[in-house]
Amino acid sequence: MEKNFEITRDPGCRVMHFSSKHSLLMASQKSGQSLFPGYGVRFIDPLNFQPLHFLYTTAMLVRDIAFSDSKQLLAVSSRESKIKLFDVRTKLQSCMVSAMDKTLWACGFDRNDRDNYLYGGDLRGGAYIYDLRFPDSILGQYQANENFSPVIHIEAVPPNKTFPYGGFLVCQLSALSFYEYVSAGEVAQATRLNVDGPFLSMQYDHVQDTLLISARSNPNSPNSRFILGQLDKIEDIPVFRARVTIFGPSATPIMTRPTQLGVEDNTLIVSYLQNNKQLMLYDVRREERVQTMPVNEVIYDFCPVSNSIGSYLAALTDNKCRVYKLNSTG
Repeated sequence: MEKNFEITRDPGCRVMHFSSKHSLLMASQKSGQSLFPGYGVRFIDPLNFQPLHFLYTTAMLVRDIAFSDSKQLLAVSSRESKIKLFDVRTKLQSCMVSAMDKTLWACGFDRNDRDNYLYGGDLRGGAYIYDLRFPDSILGQYQANENFSPVIHIEAVPPNKTFPYGGFLVCQLSALSFYEYVSAGEVAQATRLNVDGPFLSMQYDHVQDTLLISARSNPNSPNSRFILGQLDKIEDIPVFRARVTIFGPSATPIMTRPTQLGVEDNTLIVSYLQNNKQLMLYDVRREERVQTMPVNEVIYDFCPVSNSIGSYLAALTDNKCRVYKLNSTG
């Protein structure tokens, strides 16, 4: 471990994000100011890993954050009826979006031709599309069929050979769906993907075009799972093709987020194992665990960070950030 520093004295850190384009590392935390009780986002210097300024965002625990590289906007959802957006250049609120007073758990930005699109997910499985040029209205609204569990993650999928118009992934606690755009507009067709929950997290890597899912145990699998794969089509129906499945502990009472890292021509999966309090590093090419390290705190989120010195892994605990130097696995 390179470094272990305190972000705040109070517990409440949950999610992280790193923008390599703008060299911004951000972590959610509880406000340490008695005049402004609540939660916000701490900016961290990604070169020397020192805490910088704090941005107050909401009165409730931050549930999810997303960042637009093209707009330099930070979106924050915190189980309120609004997703708030902040301009990171001015540290001021830019706008907010809502879904008819429904509680919003998740948020995500689109890219490229749809970089004005913001996605939101609610407590009852609903997904919403917003055009940031018109934040007062909902551009599109979708409701999962026969499943009303909360949306915990939502991610855009850019156009590719398989999905010429792209789409977006919606991960609920008990269902994972892909909404494929059927044209260049905002009309999307939903398909529930062939993977069983209950789910803890979902992360889509748009550079590698890979999807990492973490799921709790169920009647068909006595252990929790970390599944890496890709979206594909069979007979024109979207499917999830699993590349590797890593089995974890049977009990996963805490919602934590693993991450995937593209290292040279390989992929590494990093996760926190709740049963024995370990950080696990899994080499996809070797198909084996290459390292485990004891940690005395729950790691809620991981974030790969690259700077002029090298590649690092930031790990977020309840009130601290642990930094690990990444080396080639050969």
